Amino acid sequence: MSIQTTALAKKYATAFVNLFDDELNGEVNSRIEQFVHFLLHRRAALVFLGLPHIPAEKKVNVVEKIVDKFQLPESIKKIVRLLISNNRQMIIAQVLQQILMVYRKRHHIEIFDVKTVEPLDENQKDEVRRFLETQVSGTVRCDFVTESEIIAGLRAQSNTNLWEYSVAKDIRNLKKLINC
Repeated sequence: MSIQTTALAKKYATAFVNLFDDELNGEVNSRIEQFVHFLLHRRAALVFLGLPHIPAEKKVNVVEKIVDKFQLPESIKKIVRLLISNNRQMIIAQVLQQILMVYRKRHHIEIFDVKTVEPLDENQKDEVRRFLETQVSGTVRCDFVTESEIIAGLRAQSNTNLWEYSVAKDIRNLKKLINC
């Protein structure tokens, strides 16, 4: 995505959050994430929206049916209609991603991808969440994933923060020392 497209998507998102902030909550945000995932992994749907010989009303109807399947609020339909009417259907997914980012920033919500070699039990997950909450100001949500490349330890990364205590990090640091 180009810088101009990102800036445009952020403008739409900021305006949307200014108007509909109260409609966005954890459940709605989760469904928006699922909708974005759907759009990004089904590029043909966005190509269909870009075909000039298909009337805008049909495009809107199709997208509204998809939005209904994800049980998204009417406000999402409004932004989708606006984007299609302004011939910006190709940035629907980016605008929705930016909506989530603007909302999270305003509400001090940080999402961490937490990688470990072995799956963590619920007590360990809670301990990681509590630790991360002490490191950042705001609410923390963690998505836990197992990854063998960590070797041992833990890596927690968000859009703005990285905390890592792992053997893989130690190996990278040793490689840097050796290559100096």
